[in-house]
Parts: sequence; C-alpha cells; structure tokens
Amino acid sequence: MLWRRRYAVCQKGWKNRGRIAKIISGQDMVSDEPAPMGVMEAWVQEFSKESISVQPGPIHAVYNDKHEIMAPIISSELERSLRSMNAKAAPGWDGVTVASLRDPAKREQLFWLLNGAIFMEDVPEAWKRGQTTLIPKVDLPSAPSHYRPITVTSTILRLYHRILAALLAVEAPCSLHQKGFKREGRLCLQPPLAKTPCFLADGKRKTWYQDSHCFTILNGVELRALGPNSFYRYLGIETGATLGSPGVLLTRYRNGLNINRAPLKPQQNIWCVTEVLQPQLQYPLLHGEVKTGWLKREWLTKEGFDLDELPKSAPSDSWDSDWWNSVDGAGCRGSATLPSFSGWVRVGTRLMSGGEFVSAIKLRGNVLSTRSREARGCPERPVLCRHGCQRPETLGHIQQSCPVTHGWRVQRHDKIVTTVCKHLGDRGWEVLREPNIPTLNGLRKPDIVFWNSVQSFVIDVQVCADMRVATPNDAHERKRDYYNTPIIRRWVNEQSGKPPVISSIVMNWQGAWAQASYNTKALGGTVELGKLIKVRMLEDSVRMYRMFCGAGALRNVH
Repeated sequence: MLWRRRYAVCQKGWKNRGRIAKIISGQDMVSDEPAPMGVMEAWVQEFSKESISVQPGPIHAVYNDKHEIMAPIISSELERSLRSMNAKAAPGWDGVTVASLRDPAKREQLFWLLNGAIFMEDVPEAWKRGQTTLIPKVDLPSAPSHYRPITVTSTILRLYHRILAALLAVEAPCSLHQKGFKREGRLCLQPPLAKTPCFLADGKRKTWYQDSHCFTILNGVELRALGPNSFYRYLGIETGATLGSPGVLLTRYRNGLNINRAPLKPQQNIWCVTEVLQPQLQYPLLHGEVKTGWLKREWLTKEGFDLDELPKSAPSDSWDSDWWNSVDGAGCRGSATLPSFSGWVRVGTRLMSGGEFVSAIKLRGNVLSTRSREARGCPERPVLCRHGCQRPETLGHIQQSCPVTHGWRVQRHDKIVTTVCKHLGDRGWEVLREPNIPTLNGLRKPDIVFWNSVQSFVIDVQVCADMRVATPNDAHERKRDYYNTPIIRRWVNEQSGKPPVISSIVMNWQGAWAQASYNTKALGGTVELGKLIKVRMLEDSVRMYRMFCGAGALRNVH
C-alpha cells in the first residue's frame, strides 16, 4: 500500500519535473505522511500565543512624502509584477493561481481590487488569511521541532506586496547595512558555524597536510579548525584531506537517487537518469579527484558492473551500418538524423504504461516475439501466420498486411489524424477533416485541410512498411503527387483564399519519419507534436500486436 501511495504521488506530481528529484531522493516522500499525534496540537498552541511586544528602535525617515508610493497602480507596474511572478507558485487557501491573474479578462477587476486597497490603506480580511503546511526537516520526523511551518497567503496579496516592494525599492531604498530581504545576493558570515582550514605543504614528499589545531579570530570570536575528516566545498565539489572524499559525494548521490527503488514507470526512470542523475554526477566525476581503482571498487562493482568487461574502443559507424543492413534494423535506416526518432524515449511520457513503453522499444527494434523470430535456429518450428494467411509471420506482416489487424490499422490511422486536428485547432487553425474534393478521376479525400490568415496546407497521414522495399520518403512523394493536382489546389484556394502547400505525415511502423514529412511546416515547427504522433503510433501498434497474439490462435503450434 505504501508503494502504491508513493507511486500515486509521483504520477500526480510528474508535471512538475523539478520535484521528481526530491521524490526519488526521499526528501519529499515524508511530506505526504500524516504528522504524528500531538504535533499538530503543539503547533496550533504555538501559533495561538500572543506576539511578543518588541520596542521599536529609532526610526530614520528616508522619504517624508508618501504620495508617490500610495499613488494608483498603473498598467505597466501591474504587467511587470505579473510577469515576474512564478507561474508554478502554490496558490493560497482561496485557490487563486498566477495563471488566473494573468487572464486579460480579469485585468479590470484586478485593477479595482489593488487600487482599492491603496485608497483604503488596508487590505481585505480574506487576504490576511493563510494556509500553513508543516514541512519535515528530517527523514523520520517524530517531534514538533522536526517540522518547519510554511504559510502561503493569497496570490493577490503576494502580487500587491510585490508591486509595493518595487515602488519602495525606488522611493525608499534599503540601507547599505541591510543584508536580508533584498534582491541582491548577500554574504553573511556566521562565526559560530564557520570553520577555518589550514594547509601545510611538504615539498620534499610533494604532498600537503591539514593542521586541525590552527584557528582564526574574527571580530573577537574564535573560528573552529577544520578537522582531517571534515569536508569543504570548492567550486561545487565536496573535498577534504581524506582521500575518499569524492567517494562520500558519489555515495550520497547513489543512495539518494536510487532509481531502481523509485516508484516510477520505466520511461520516467530513463528521464531521471538522463536529466537528474547524470548531470549531478558528471561534474564531480570530471572535475573531482576520482581514480579508476576507486571507481571500480566503490561504484561499478557494487552496482553490478566490471571495468574489465567495458569495451576498449568507442562505438564505430560500422555498428550503425550492420544494424541497418540487418532484417531487424532495416526500418531504421537513415533515421539517425531525425531528432524525433529517439527523442520520445527520454521525455518520460505518461501517455504509455510501463509495459507499453517496454513493448514500444522492442517494436522499434523489431524484436517482439513472432513465429518467424522464434524459428531462427529451429527450422522445425512453424513460420506462417497463426491466423491462416499463408505468409511468414513477422512484425511487418502483423503491422501492415495481416487481414486480422486491418481494423486496428484503421483505428491507428484515425487516432493520428485526431491528434493532429486537435493540435491545429488549439492553435487557431481552421481545420477540415477528410473533405470530399471532386476531381475528373473521382472524389479525392485528404485527411486534413487547414489554413490560417497566412497559408494553407493539404495533409495526408500514412503509416507505411519498413525500408526493405521503399523508404518513407518514397511514400511521402507518392502522397504529394497524388494530391498535387490543379483541381485540388484550386478547390483549397477557394476555401482558404491561400494557395495550398501539399505535404504528408508519413512514418513507417518502426517509427522512422520521412525526412521531408518531418521537416514540413505543416507540423507548425513544433518538435513536441512529432513526439506526440510517434508515441500515439507506437502505442496503438503495441496494442495491435497484443490483440493479434490473443485473437483466438494458439501461440506455439508445432
């Protein structure tokens, strides 16, 4: 139950990718656990106490006239403050978000509220309310002191304070002696927490030592010496006199970012490795004092790797050519130049389940189990389609030609068309789906015709076979020639008022785009749409394969 609960927390917060690093490292998991009994009551009692009266010190007025500060807010000040606010900031108890305040339709009401608060020299009582959350400071909190209260007020009040702070910074600047609550970076030395290192060089032995008995007096306060087993941070790398200090840093990352135990989907694990773990480890590994022997003993060996088994040379171009010339990799030939071919693997999409993602990777590599693949090295095993097609059962046959999967192929095509139409409609395009265009050779029915005030397009969608016979570029050229006729161009020009661009959305069943199709401006220049189309196509192809294998035939027939 606990693992499912943490899995639900991860999936719910996956839109905020920055929080995933804390979830994996265990820093944010305990925040979803209920506080122990007595903690909430102790904090309620603490907040119920009367405030301690403090005698204010002498006030030195820096600006006697408050006319400029309390003047009505103008549009430029409001726009500047709204842009500077974090759109992902948590809303207050009223649920008002930064995105809702940025809505132009609510701008006039916002002006009335803010200027009314300035005129009344007070804010509404609702703005003075806050929502307090107890944030754990340790991994296993058990006492009230193990929590840090964070109070979030209304977003409107935070906007109001931001505008006033910007005015005060100009009209009544802070003293140079003030270090806190300023926009500029601050450096504040706290002697009780500071330490001083002392290094001694030995030129004869070409080494250095650390003297832990040395101390420094700063403003009459003795700074503690840095011991030989202590560590300090230099250029972002934790180091010290102990030779194993880089190991301490990497061990912390390894224990904190334990990808194998994270309650995530496989594609999300890949994102965490490439976007979280690898960047955090790359800098200390490159710039820290990490030796091969230690790396083998403390890191790779414990994680199941062996340096002796690693290749001694870098991968060569012959690996690509060998893969593309094989039966499994023929459909991927020439796709290395397309960023969308492998980019979808690392985005950590939530559209697929974990099993579908793994199967999609196998589908792209043409390694899903089929009769033809199971018969390799076993000539006595059957290779013909289990549904009586009298053709070799391969992934290409299942995805493109088997009569059993015909209906699922149509559904896969229609889902891609629906995805593209929704993407274009959300961006203000006028869209016609599958219009009937009369020609001398009969009706022509392209999948999508769309236009805006600048240009128009005619697009047809196709998922073609792999590249052993023809490439996706050939399919793209056939589609373009089929619809690039004077009658169709004139019909679209009458509908949109713009001469159309004839193009297509073509990829093979392994996910390799047609180069001309991927580069077309019909996709709106967005790589995200290309990745979304790829994910939708692979998702439906995996389901088609599963339905084929479970459509009423025995899997192993001899």
